[in-house]
Amino acid sequence: MPRIAADRNDVLAALRALLLQYGVEGATLALISRATGLGKGSLYNFFPGGKEQMTFEVLKECGAWMEREILEPLQHSVNAPEALERTLPAILHDAANERRLALLTALCLRRFPDRFRNRIKALFYEWAKALTRVFMRTGYSSGRAWNASEDLIAHIQGAATLAAGLDDPRAFMRMIKRLGKRYKALD
Repeated sequence: MPRIAADRNDVLAALRALLLQYGVEGATLALISRATGLGKGSLYNFFPGGKEQMTFEVLKECGAWMEREILEPLQHSVNAPEALERTLPAILHDAANERRLALLTALCLRRFPDRFRNRIKALFYEWAKALTRVFMRTGYSSGRAWNASEDLIAHIQGAATLAAGLDDPRAFMRMIKRLGKRYKALD
């Protein structure tokens, strides 16, 4: 028996899981209805624009999470070790639960319309810019800071990819913890 989605946040969580598993095209209305316990009519009440609006709403929710849990803490971080100390717990929690970053990565790797790709590109760009500012506050030149931010995001996203490939979520946790120790050494 499908669970009944209690509110819009529950529906978004179910959509996020389906998009991660099946992609935009593969997440059919039948699958969405089954996962949320809502009929197609109720889904259209939540999302009059259909699957396209559902996808945009999930991306919007992922963006709000990134703003709150990653970008905002980075704005208040003095240096790279402090930035990681402020953001890695949220990244670890997300990897074990909501999997927003995993979804963004999965969608980047699939073919889907530019209107979605551009939103994801903007989220990663803002993350890289915020990290660049942190590395510059740590004492890096602007070029070196940008390179370091790309490296850090690549390590985080690469850890997620490797853990998925190994089918071992704990691998992500281990790699992120090692990454945190490596950047603490910058102090």
